[in-house]
Amino acid sequence: MNPLEQLQDIHLPTAVSAWPLSWAWWLSLGLLICAILITIWAIKTWRTRTHITRLALKELKLLQQQQVEITLLQQFLKRVALSCFPREKVAGLHGDTWYHWLDQQANFTGSEHSFSTNKSQWQQGQYSAASIPLAAPEHYELCERWLKQTRLIALTHPANSQESK
Repeated sequence: MNPLEQLQDIHLPTAVSAWPLSWAWWLSLGLLICAILITIWAIKTWRTRTHITRLALKELKLLQQQQVEITLLQQFLKRVALSCFPREKVAGLHGDTWYHWLDQQANFTGSEHSFSTNKSQWQQGQYSAASIPLAAPEHYELCERWLKQTRLIALTHPANSQESK
């Protein structure tokens, strides 16, 4: 008998299993999940913080398409301010104090493109019998800059939250 015939085939070892994972893989998986959760949280927070701004910018675009009078643009700014800042601080503001307050909120103070430096344009026709002029493109641009540079977050009024309980 031939001794080579008595040899058996080569037996390969069983394949290496991916499970259980090593601690390094578990750590990487955990970090990936944390990164995904943090990203989702950051996006939701950003959307919540910029919700009012995005709505106000859409409304401003509509006003610009309608070519409204300058007083309607001021009413729009007052409405936005009243929804985002304490009523006690904003409701009584008018004239120079109103324009100064708008400049302070967006850090326009001292800028040549601010509400205070152009207050004569904003007050034009407001207290006269003459027709009220339409808002110019510069007015819309200034309002847009104000909306983008001012942190606008909707107020939750304590009276409203108590009524809903």
